[in-house]
Amino acid sequence: KGVEASSAFLKETGADNLKLYVEPTSAVVNDLQALGLPATLLIDRQGREIPGVRLIGYQDKDSFLSILNAVLI
Repeated sequence: KGVEASSAFLKETGADNLKLYVEPTSAVVNDLQALGLPATLLIDRQGREIPGVRLIGYQDKDSFLSILNAVLI
């Protein structure tokens, strides 16, 4: 589904102020040791991954927003 589906999901969930990063090779997946795709990582203002919030696979709107609210509040 690609970039269009990911962008639409962010807009649908009201998270379209988040930056969507897309990497066309598998280098980042390998470097991050992602266990599956899609993989969602939340990055803090200092450019560090927020520990314990790595999401693997599809997240429905309610689950995704619940996780975002727990981390961002």
